[in-house]
Amino acid sequence: MKIDFAKLTFFFIWIIVALTTLFFIFYRDLFLSVGQLILTLTPSIIFFVGMILFYSRDHKRVVRSKEKEEFHFSRDFNWQMATIHDFLTYLIPLVILILPYFFGAQTTLKEITAAIITYLTLIYLKFLYWREL
Repeated sequence: MKIDFAKLTFFFIWIIVALTTLFFIFYRDLFLSVGQLILTLTPSIIFFVGMILFYSRDHKRVVRSKEKEEFHFSRDFNWQMATIHDFLTYLIPLVILILPYFFGAQTTLKEITAAIITYLTLIYLKFLYWREL
C-alpha cells in the first residue's frame, strides 16, 4: 500500500483547522472580539503558511530531480536517532506542561493545547521518517 504524503499532510492541516474552529466555537467567550481572535491566531497562521511554502518548494525540487533522474535519496536513520526522537517526543510536551510552575503559574488550556500539538507533530515526523508509529 503506497501512502500519498501530500494528501496525508493536507489532511493533517485540515484536522488542525477543524480543531481550531471547534476550539473557537466552544470557547468563544474567552475572546473579546474578532480582532482579538485574529491577533491570537496570527503566529499560527504565519507558521502554517511558511510550512506550506517550504513544503511546496521542496516538493518542486524533488519532482525536478526525479524528472532529471538525479534523485539520490539517502537517509541513514539508526536506532540511536530513533531513541533520541522518542525521548524528545515525550520530553518536549512535558517541559511545556511543567514550565509554568517554574514561574509560579498554573498550567492553562493554552499549555495543554501546545503540548498536544507538539506531541502530535513529533509523532507525525516519526511516521514520516521511520514509517511506523
